[in-house]
Parts: sequence; C-alpha cells; structure tokens
Amino acid sequence: MKENKKWLLAGVIVVICLALIVFVDNGFSNRLNAENDAYLQRTAPVLLDEASNEMPKSSAYTYGISEYQILNDVASQGMVVRQYKRILKNTARKDYSVENAYMDFAEDMEEYKTNLGKDIAMLKGQRPALDNAKYEQANTVKKLEALYSVVADYKNHVRNLNDTLRYLDDCEYALNRVYQQSKLPME
Repeated sequence: MKENKKWLLAGVIVVICLALIVFVDNGFSNRLNAENDAYLQRTAPVLLDEASNEMPKSSAYTYGISEYQILNDVASQGMVVRQYKRILKNTARKDYSVENAYMDFAEDMEEYKTNLGKDIAMLKGQRPALDNAKYEQANTVKKLEALYSVVADYKNHVRNLNDTLRYLDDCEYALNRVYQQSKLPME
C-alpha cells in the first residue's frame, strides 16, 4: 500500500506542477508581450505608418563605393565610343561597310544611352549623409547628365563621317570628365 500512495502522491504533484506552469506561463507571457510592445513603441526608430520609400542615408564610405562602381560601369560601357572612333577613323580598310558600321553604331549608342540613364537614376537615388558627399554627388550627376546629353544626340551624327568623328570626340571628352570624377573614398 505504501507503494501505491507514493505513486499517487507523485502523480498529484506532477499534475499540480503542470497546472501551475500553464497558469503562470500564460500570465507571464501576456505581461511580457505587453512590456515588449510598450518597449518597441518607445524605441522603434520608424513607425510603419511614418515609413517612406526613400533609402536611408548612407555613410561617406558606402556612398563613395557606390559612386565608384557606377562610374566604372559608365566608363567600361563607354568603350563603345572609342571602339567606333577607331572603326570609323580607319577608312583605308575596305573590309567593312560604313552603312553597316552606322547601323551597329546606332544600336550600341542607344543601348549605352539607356544604360547611362539607369546609372544616373541609380546615382540620384543614393542619399549621402555628409555635406561633402552631397557635393560630390551633385558634381558627378552634373557630369553624367552632360555625358548623357551628348550621347543622346547620336541620331543627328550618323550621316557624315567627319561629323560623326567630331561627335565621338565630344563624347570622349565628356566621358573623360566623368572618369576623372571616379575615385575611391578615403576613410
């Protein structure tokens, strides 16, 4: 009989412990959730109804790396200018058609213009936090927009070889101004 009383007593203790755990846990977790909600409301940096679609401000280093990558992308795609300048200058060769070269030129310049527009939008979307970085961004955007305006005028320069070469010189000058703007951030 003593053995049965021990098992009965152990069972009652287990049931009481489980009941206490359930009751205490529900009350504790409700209180904890209320405390966490109050804490989050006090310390949350942005409430969801106050959020915006703008990117958060970036440090000078982060902005500098982004700008460097965008400018290197512009410069590497700008090799199309030097390529067509070389092709169109070499008039002594008779193994290519000038009309076909102009067709390829128009396609490649349209693609470069489109990519350049995307790069300008990406650079404008950056939000540098420091005034120095904002100044650099303004200079870079100004030079990129100057390059874009020159590149966008390619349709007016596909009839005369000398005119096209002068146009490509203007493109190369604007591209070199953009490339000089590209520098790694120091920090």
